[in-house]
Amino acid sequence: MRRLFFLLASVSLLFIGCKQKDTQEPLIILNGDNPMTITLGSWWEDPGAIVEDNVDGSIPNTLVVTHNIDINGPTNGEGSTRLTGTYIVTYTAKDKSDNVATATRTVLVKNGAYQYATKYYQYVDPTNGSIVEPDTITVDISVDTRINNRIYFPKLGSKLNQTYPNTIRVYGDIVHRDSINITSQYFSFWEGGSRYLYVVKSVANQSVILDTIDPYIKVKYYLDKYIKAPSYNGPVLYWPLDTPIIPEAKWRLIDNDQVWDIYERF
Repeated sequence: MRRLFFLLASVSLLFIGCKQKDTQEPLIILNGDNPMTITLGSWWEDPGAIVEDNVDGSIPNTLVVTHNIDINGPTNGEGSTRLTGTYIVTYTAKDKSDNVATATRTVLVKNGAYQYATKYYQYVDPTNGSIVEPDTITVDISVDTRINNRIYFPKLGSKLNQTYPNTIRVYGDIVHRDSINITSQYFSFWEGGSRYLYVVKSVANQSVILDTIDPYIKVKYYLDKYIKAPSYNGPVLYWPLDTPIIPEAKWRLIDNDQVWDIYERF
């Protein structure tokens, strides 16, 4: 009987000694797209992942998720996206034998108007031609990195402000997919020995996207030119608008235009 006991014990020890150690890391299967594209300002919520191990089976409770997405929310949590860019979500899992697996997901946060960020022929068509002149130039329209559906027109007209030709950068917000809302915008420059103020004002319901597939954009606006007028007693503009009414804030209108800028994909 004692000999049988020792025989069985020896076989058990031999079996345990021959059992292979678990060295295989778990398998992480991502839910959803990879890479994943989401719109600026939309809510980020991780789609999650499935974790399977060859020995331990399903072990989702071991999953740790971290990300560097710029959101209005807690670190590695959920929240509305607030900056365009390319981000990485990292998934880490560990089985009972301390084998660690890692997977990553690329997340692209894009302005909803990103398809309009390209090169265009810009056709300038002023009504009066007093500030800008008819011309055709090539420009690049860009999109805002923090405000969804905001696009930038890098230059108004072709003859405007030759001293600083690339300084006037007007923005518009796309609404209802095909309309562009341009709020009043102000640009002040020294030209020669005088300081001038350009004021851009929208013409209601006239700035539109006529073709969203092969972008064709028409922007209509009023363009006024003022000169610094501290001692002028006639009608004046006070700018900046939040500045107390003092002589240094007075500007006198000297010219105006109504302009069409037509953008056709380059």
